[in-house]
Amino acid sequence: MNPTLNKKIKKIDLLLCYQCVLAISSVLIFGTNLATYLFDIGIAPPPTTWIICFGIAAIPLLFSFSSRYKYISLNSVIWCGLYLVVSLVSFLFSDQSEIISQIFRNRILSVFFLLLNLFLFSKSKNLEIWVRRTIFVVTIISIANLFYEFIYPSIFTGLTGLNDSGRPAGFYENPNTAGCAVLLGLIFSISILPLKYRLLFLTICGVGAFLTFSRGAMIGWLIITVIFTVKHIIPRRQVIYGILALLGILISLGISSDLIANQLSSNFNLSNNAMTRMEFLLNPKFEFVNDDTSRVDIIPFAWGQFLECPLFGHGIGYTEIWGDIRPHNMYLMMIVEHGFLGITILPTLVFLSIKNAQREVKTIGLSFAIFILVWGLFSHNILEERNILLMFSLMASMTLRSQLEQRNSSPKTLIQKNQGLRL
Repeated sequence: MNPTLNKKIKKIDLLLCYQCVLAISSVLIFGTNLATYLFDIGIAPPPTTWIICFGIAAIPLLFSFSSRYKYISLNSVIWCGLYLVVSLVSFLFSDQSEIISQIFRNRILSVFFLLLNLFLFSKSKNLEIWVRRTIFVVTIISIANLFYEFIYPSIFTGLTGLNDSGRPAGFYENPNTAGCAVLLGLIFSISILPLKYRLLFLTICGVGAFLTFSRGAMIGWLIITVIFTVKHIIPRRQVIYGILALLGILISLGISSDLIANQLSSNFNLSNNAMTRMEFLLNPKFEFVNDDTSRVDIIPFAWGQFLECPLFGHGIGYTEIWGDIRPHNMYLMMIVEHGFLGITILPTLVFLSIKNAQREVKTIGLSFAIFILVWGLFSHNILEERNILLMFSLMASMTLRSQLEQRNSSPKTLIQKNQGLRL
């Protein structure tokens, strides 16, 4: 073999290994929300520092950019550019206060983070598999943390007051964020498991979502389960067993709901928030006192604010300064801040991330898209939470790679390759 060619191959392999280490590290640090958690308890630098360090560490990969750029989703890059333009124009016409300036900087950081991971997840099929395996491990760790916090409520918060909801959240500090992270882990890692273990993993993730007492997470798990069933991600025999087991559980809960609630109340230090949700789930006839009435009350107020300025909105960061209550809804927040255009921001990113996905990635993309679009009804932080932005980067990379693989395996491409070999 040519020594120069051999040296070049070794160099590429080393770069690929280095890229794999960075990609896996990014999932472990940001996918678990560990960077934010460690900063909040005072033992690590802020997440911004971590992101900058990853950006600097990724510089050596630029030496192979000429062979890598075609594996980076141009659709996602274009969306990032347009999102920054919309944010910049809105910022320039604002009063540019410190709060609004910080929100604008956060958007720039989010775009940089999305593009950075888009770069880290590019090119290699093997790297994609290792990233998804890491997501599986992170998901299991997150569920274990939730269960542990359910038994020992102050284990992660201690005296810091990071999570004042009284519901398990683990490193994510917010139970809704924790539930979302578990379900995203389910979507991206279930298909790397053997068929016989998938129902078990689906069930474990369902338990994790339930432990957060997040209504959005519970609804999301049901939606994902239906999609997996229709698309045969879960074998039909397992689905039948699962339905029978679920019916048995529901019947037993209906018979002994009061007993279960009393046992949970006496054996676990559940907050009023968690117990209210538990009572409602175990007994639908329970007179549910909505602990989140502010989320409902804010809807007509936000709609009224949108109608005051429907074309261009009130500007970036307006929902941060209009009062003490945030919208808790991505679509409401965006239309209030950016007008009619705002409602297209999240759906456009979702669409571009899964556009023309092929084969297995098409099913993953469908689950991801439906879940994220529904989750937008429960959260206004989707474009800020790094564990979600990670998944957007991975989804876009998987989609592009599936397109290239489909193109390379098409009959026309194979004929062209054969003709080239003959020449």
